[in-house]
Amino acid sequence: MTRSVPVTHTIPTIQNHALRHHFDIEPRIQEASFEERSMELDAETDGPYKPFGDDADSLAEGPVWVYVLERKWAIEI
Repeated sequence: MTRSVPVTHTIPTIQNHALRHHFDIEPRIQEASFEERSMELDAETDGPYKPFGDDADSLAEGPVWVYVLERKWAIEI
């Protein structure tokens, strides 16, 4: 019996202090064969966005770049 590998998702963010590396990170995502959707999100201008958790202060400092990446074995354990 052959077991198929499901498509999985991961949602990484590039925080405000690392946005200068955005154009270095983007090709690496593409080279890893991810299907991607991305958007810039800013707590000040994008409505009811409220960061929470350990990274809340960092995420609220300014815009972040959010990805939804998918592929087979997107997250390897």
